[in-house]
Amino acid sequence: MAKATIKGKDSIWFRFAAITQEVVMGFNIVITILFWVVLAPLVFKDLSWHGYDLFLRSRMTFLHIMPLVSSIVNLVMTDMRFLKKDWKYVFMCGVLYIPANGLGTWVAGHPLYPIVDWKNPLETVILFLI
Repeated sequence: MAKATIKGKDSIWFRFAAITQEVVMGFNIVITILFWVVLAPLVFKDLSWHGYDLFLRSRMTFLHIMPLVSSIVNLVMTDMRFLKKDWKYVFMCGVLYIPANGLGTWVAGHPLYPIVDWKNPLETVILFLI
């Protein structure tokens, strides 16, 4: 049985891990900033500090902090370095998220985010690309 071990920086597994980390970090930075700057003020203002609302506050806080913290810990604990030449992988994953969000909006029957509601598809795509 073959092992998927990393034998060095020239290993295909190391390259795959580095690109994956770059993509994940890109998503996590954007998601964390947008959540805390745009969405949290909208969502948290209507939540109390008791019962189910407190649970929602705690859950959303955890869900929008831990991925970035985990990515940073992973980056610090490894020898990975972000490479400028890999920007295209991060960008392409972001572009691939656009139709995924559109499908999620269609399946859910409502916008997944208040800002990108797909009422004007061109505007929504431009917002994602920004």
